[in-house]
Amino acid sequence: NAIDLTGQPFDVILKQLSKGKPVWVISTSTFNTVPSSQWKTIQTPTGPIRMTFHEHSVLLTGYDSNYVYFNDPLANIKNRRISRTSFLRGWEQFGRQAITYGSSRGYLDKPGAGISINETYNLSGWFLDESNVSKIEVLVDGKVVGQASYGDSRADVKKAYPDYNNG
Repeated sequence: NAIDLTGQPFDVILKQLSKGKPVWVISTSTFNTVPSSQWKTIQTPTGPIRMTFHEHSVLLTGYDSNYVYFNDPLANIKNRRISRTSFLRGWEQFGRQAITYGSSRGYLDKPGAGISINETYNLSGWFLDESNVSKIEVLVDGKVVGQASYGDSRADVKKAYPDYNNG
């Protein structure tokens, strides 16, 4: 599942990278501020748009105190490094656009594995998702048969998975 990090501070991006999760970003092809002389205004049916041919997209893969590392499809370089300060200027110029992915975990406590149910049954279990849970659907044979209630705190789950804020 995708997590939209657009508009977030760069520290949020670094936190994802420190978890080993790459982050896709929109930046400039110069990895620095593009001067105003390199921007053009074009007319579209919905109004004017300001654009530049120096827009670029890369996959951030890591960082250290001085550099960010990324896979650059334009230059065909894996783990290319650029000054963090310079990179930030280009990334911010394009509105701090970024996405990454989240991970999910869950377990069905009741019924146990291999149990057949032929009547109404109260299920129990837990589910965690980094992008927050908005609903949990109950499926039987691939068909939605209802929605589960959720939100109860589980100390055992929170202790086992402290990186999730909804455990």
